[in-house]
Amino acid sequence: MRAIKSVVNTISKLKEQQCETEDKQLLLKALRDVVLPKFVKDDRCTLWDIVINIFPGDFLPDYNNIMLKNGISQVAKGDNLEANPAFIEKILQLDNTINIRHANMLIGPAASGKSTIIRTLAKTLSNLPDESKVNIHTLNPKAVACEELYGYYDQNNEWKDGVITKIMKKCVQD
Repeated sequence: MRAIKSVVNTISKLKEQQCETEDKQLLLKALRDVVLPKFVKDDRCTLWDIVINIFPGDFLPDYNNIMLKNGISQVAKGDNLEANPAFIEKILQLDNTINIRHANMLIGPAASGKSTIIRTLAKTLSNLPDESKVNIHTLNPKAVACEELYGYYDQNNEWKDGVITKIMKKCVQD
């Protein structure tokens, strides 16, 4: 149900931004932005087979953020990375997912490019003219106790900031 709600919410936002666009295209964009990034490769193919059967002749709209695509290519080149279409697609999916959801997880095997995708997107967004600098704060929540993570009241009933609280305060100051 959450996935359906996310798709409907995304369609609503897209409708506000792109009121001239057909509803079918908005649905396809919402499916691309909300559902597709969660699927593994085989499931993506299955989803698009279903979509093609339901909407014959309609094609999935491409990500149309040319500035972001060009920025990704420039950052990748500067970092000696190959900006192949799959790499750019994953970064665009992450950007769209971040814009839709409050929390995100990148899951995959070791050395599959998760950190590289995050760093490349952060550098790219920081370099765009209308964006502010992106800072990344990485933490391992399993490395500390719950009180150390969020904060707690000590024996004197004084609040002690946790790791997340300190990071959030730093973000507000920046």
